[in-house]
Amino acid sequence: MKRISPIFIFIVLIIFSCKNETKENTIKLDSPTITIEQQNRSRASVEVEKDEIIAIINAFKNKDEKALNERIDTNVGFYIIPGSGTLLHFEKLDKISFTIPLFKYHRFGNIEKNNYKIIDVDKGPEYSCEDEKWDKYGLFLIGGKSTIFSNILDGQILGGQENEPNSREIAKSIDAITKTVFLTEKNSDIIFGIAKIHGKTILTYLDLSRTYCDI
Repeated sequence: MKRISPIFIFIVLIIFSCKNETKENTIKLDSPTITIEQQNRSRASVEVEKDEIIAIINAFKNKDEKALNERIDTNVGFYIIPGSGTLLHFEKLDKISFTIPLFKYHRFGNIEKNNYKIIDVDKGPEYSCEDEKWDKYGLFLIGGKSTIFSNILDGQILGGQENEPNSREIAKSIDAITKTVFLTEKNSDIIFGIAKIHGKTILTYLDLSRTYCDI
């Protein structure tokens, strides 16, 4: 019977010790300090986002095309959901212009009120065509990702936009990165989508359909 070499035993002990040390070091990487830093960065990002939401609202009310168009990412695209007299759908625009009838006649409101308090909610306000008013007024940031584009395609009749090339892919892509903002006031509304791309807050869509009832 062969004897086990002391050198062999020594090598095995070293390998076992290194494995334990690696495992211990791996556990240490998941430290409370990193978690706290991530939470602080997340909270700071939310605050910046809220400031930029106000800036976007003011740009719409001031009809500041330059400020709004600077928030359009050409790789992502900007989409409009039209209102009156149309089958509910979305269409891509290269830029925002208030000479376009859809923009020209929509009531974005005036700039007099700007002391908005943003309310985080799970669901946006609903507009009653019968009563001609919203069930809630204020500035709302909808939690979670948007589903409006996918819902538009799912709700269309056969032969609608869901059969157009890439429409389903576009809907999924925009919904995946977008959060929706509602500003509802007595005689105006602004409903739009925002996303964060490479650290910049961009516009993904504008919804003009909610208060149009003559469809």
